[in-house]
Amino acid sequence: MDRNKAKETAKLRLEEYLNIITTKQGRKYVCPFCGSGTGPNKTPAGNLTPDKQRFHCFSCSFNGDIFDIVGKIEGIANNAEIFKRVYEMFGLQTGELPRSNRFNAAKNPVSSLKDYTQYYKQCHGRAGETDYFSFRGLSDMTVKLFNLGYDPQWRSLKALSTGKNPPASSRVIIPTSSRSYVARATDPDADPKFKAIKEGPAEIFNPKALQGTNPVFIVEGEFDALSVIEAGGQSLSLGSTSNKRKLIELLTAQTPSAPLILSLDNDEAGRKAQAEMADALKGLKIAFLEADINGGYKGPQRTPYKRL
Repeated sequence: MDRNKAKETAKLRLEEYLNIITTKQGRKYVCPFCGSGTGPNKTPAGNLTPDKQRFHCFSCSFNGDIFDIVGKIEGIANNAEIFKRVYEMFGLQTGELPRSNRFNAAKNPVSSLKDYTQYYKQCHGRAGETDYFSFRGLSDMTVKLFNLGYDPQWRSLKALSTGKNPPASSRVIIPTSSRSYVARATDPDADPKFKAIKEGPAEIFNPKALQGTNPVFIVEGEFDALSVIEAGGQSLSLGSTSNKRKLIELLTAQTPSAPLILSLDNDEAGRKAQAEMADALKGLKIAFLEADINGGYKGPQRTPYKRL
């Protein structure tokens, strides 16, 4: 098919894509950007237009078609790359008919990833069975706000799928998207190499912080961000210094209205990543500050504790 036909065909697949990346309550969707529908009132604000070709969130005011959404979700700023990615996802090729009426799972990892929504609900229901959250200085409100949970017999699905047989371990669960989370060991004697294991693709934690106007602390670990939030600030976590490029792509696609404050881990890798991010932000002409809020520890924390 020609490019115009491919573009119009892709737009008609928006509803299918939304059903993959987020959840629906009645006729409205939980917004994949601001999370409207996951708060205490559980009232989603995401709507499809009558022709089902555009998505609008009445909470964060996002409005866009399949190309806008995929670009923002995957941090792609270049229009040509966005079109290429969407055509790959739906098996569309200019010059020929679509290869499939469904997502091409081999070229679209999103469709083949497990949706952990129900698992998060189960884990969140067990959050009171561990004192790890209070040990890290987090209130019940923060635990509820970010849907944090607990699994006393956690085993890595990623490891199991490759034929390994990892032992069960006690872990707190930190959702980073519907298809990715961090499983953090509660045992202080856990092997440091496996104390925090990521399931699903590496994602930035709490990226919706960028949509507000309050200063946003950019930190490295998920608990670092949660500690800042618990103290009354706003923060997002890279999850890993390797995610710095993903954040830069996100900021390139949409210039933040909130002031940015870089405060990565107080170690060699953190300092190097912070310097690289500072250079990138200068190149993008995005204003930022640098601050050391770690207080002599590796990262920021709500209360003094022995870092695991």
